[in-house]
Amino acid sequence: MSNFAKKLFLLTKNTMKLKDISLYLLTLASLVAIMWSCATASSPGGGPQDSLPPICIDADPMPYSVNFKGKRAVLTFNEYVKLKDQSKLFFLAPTYEKRPLLTIKGKSIVVDFQMPLDSNTTHTLDFGASIVDNNEGNQMDNFVLPFSTGSYVDSLIMAGQTLNAYTRDTIIGGFVQFFDPSSDSLKLDSVMLKARAEVISRTDSSGYFVASTLQEKPYRIYAYQDNNGNQRYEPGTDLIALTEGNKNPVDQEGFSMIYDSLERRWQMTSVPLTLELFKEDPPRKQTLGETKRPQRQQLYITFNAPQATIDTLEFEGIDSSWIQREWDQNRDSLTVWITPPTIEDIEKLQDTIKARLAYQKQDSVWKYYTHSQDIQFTHKIEITAEEKKVLELKRKQELKEAKEKEKKASKKNKKKKKKVEKVKPLSKCKIKRLKRKGLWPPKDSLQLDSLKLDSLGGNTPKIDSLASDSIPPKNPFKVNVAASTKFMPLNDIIFKFEYPLREILIDSIKLSVITPKMVKGRAVQDDKGTAAPQEFEMVKDSLNSKVWILKAPWKVDSKYEILIPANTFTNIALQRNDTLQSSFTVESPSKYGSVEMNFKQDSLYEGNYIIQFIKLGNKSDVADRELIIDNKATKLTVKYLPEETFRIRIIRDANSNKRWDTGDIRTRKEPEKVRVYENQGVNTILSKPNWEVVVDLDLPELFN
Repeated sequence: MSNFAKKLFLLTKNTMKLKDISLYLLTLASLVAIMWSCATASSPGGGPQDSLPPICIDADPMPYSVNFKGKRAVLTFNEYVKLKDQSKLFFLAPTYEKRPLLTIKGKSIVVDFQMPLDSNTTHTLDFGASIVDNNEGNQMDNFVLPFSTGSYVDSLIMAGQTLNAYTRDTIIGGFVQFFDPSSDSLKLDSVMLKARAEVISRTDSSGYFVASTLQEKPYRIYAYQDNNGNQRYEPGTDLIALTEGNKNPVDQEGFSMIYDSLERRWQMTSVPLTLELFKEDPPRKQTLGETKRPQRQQLYITFNAPQATIDTLEFEGIDSSWIQREWDQNRDSLTVWITPPTIEDIEKLQDTIKARLAYQKQDSVWKYYTHSQDIQFTHKIEITAEEKKVLELKRKQELKEAKEKEKKASKKNKKKKKKVEKVKPLSKCKIKRLKRKGLWPPKDSLQLDSLKLDSLGGNTPKIDSLASDSIPPKNPFKVNVAASTKFMPLNDIIFKFEYPLREILIDSIKLSVITPKMVKGRAVQDDKGTAAPQEFEMVKDSLNSKVWILKAPWKVDSKYEILIPANTFTNIALQRNDTLQSSFTVESPSKYGSVEMNFKQDSLYEGNYIIQFIKLGNKSDVADRELIIDNKATKLTVKYLPEETFRIRIIRDANSNKRWDTGDIRTRKEPEKVRVYENQGVNTILSKPNWEVVVDLDLPELFN
């Protein structure tokens, strides 16, 4: 049957009431008869290329037929056909351990059932878009054949839409599966991995699904996006969704579908059921992951699952008072900083540090127990790219100087050789007399011999290796300052250090605001202006000990200078900074767009909300701006938005951990809810310079 016929069947069934069963069956039978009787084959008589999909002109069993007892189904078409991606697109519902075997015979597709079909059960052969004609490849879309091995066909309907829980994009070609609730009693595994789906539906290009062969009973409903095409849910790879509780078709609200001729797709006017798909974190047993030593005073330990518990961590030969621990937000990785009090103690640190670790590990049945093991951390000194560059330049310079020296020596040798050749050779008798007197060989001859050796390269300096102490001394202290000449005071000035700091001389830092000299109301460009001290504060980041933030009451369109003298910062490696100096101007928000957000809050909600601005066309879907409000905020002004089109995504941060948390089907935990701001059908806002957009958000209504 065509996609249109299927939608028409479903629309007809959805508009009925239970008391109209007989009228519905009569209407459905008439539609089937019309659709199939009109599908007569005819031979082409020339003309344009065929652009029509194949038409099924006969089938055994026929659609919606009953009391089927056969072991195979045969579908005959008006032309030769072939199958495309049948392993991904074709399925039989209910599912069986062995999939049916599909073969092509002439103009027919033969479906051989590899296992006996359940009695008194409604079945569905869903070919999706796997059937195409043999010549032009025109495909049939959503070709479905329902039939029953009993005396009636189950015909209740449930419909809805599938969305990505985080991005809110529709899920195309996903599977929606209906299970008997009695099979949903697994603990560490899920019904999706072991149980058998009774009814399966597929989502269309708008993410809609319509399951039309349901019984009057509650179902546990799951949906998943089959990313690898094996028609099996794989945790950590496929997206998954589940309903809260069981759903009975007779309890679902009515719906209607309208075909949009402009967009050429069906639209559901009201969505009775929405399934929000998420990628769950696959279950992982708690074990030790990786141990490494990225820096001499930094040790790093990772675990395979979050919320790791360490009972004992003792380091061999290191004073326990030197140890600082820092867990990440998931508590699945631990950074250990070693902070000896003196340079001598730091230099005494071994290249390999040994430790004894005892932590809570999980066995084969996921039970925790205390596990102890020896671990070690080795630090290898590696030359940085910058140091390699300095070495290479030094080598080239040494090579150049050596070649020049060799060239000069060669010229000098040639001159001396010519001078020697002008001397008249001595006779053998005179040489003998000179030897007896100890006057032979002459000193000039020795010098000549040595010069000849030099010319052969015997005394050429070696440049294959360069001692490390020949590199100009470089301050090992490293800091990255997140500030530019055009400064937008959104996050103030952020300092990211290589090591945590041991000490900051706050009073040494000089932040000044510059007042330009004015002449007739205009600033003199060449004048440096007058510097006035500006108050500020340095705050350590709550999640990262290597990050510090300089905060100040910034004034727009004002110029600032910051001076950080040498030795202001001292890190745990007892390294100190060189002088840091910079000037910058605070940008005016009038050059950017702004959004005034007004909130209506839920008085019973106790969590936070995360407000994200995402540029339209941002393929990574990473927020370009993110802000957090609590459950009492009524207004938020967002400034310094560039001239762009944005989507506004709102995350209901129920546990107030300042991030979106995914779901877990093992515990039937749904993901934190996400919504996208929409006003009169438009889900974007336009940011323009000196332009303010007002956004009113009724949060209880948005998340209802």
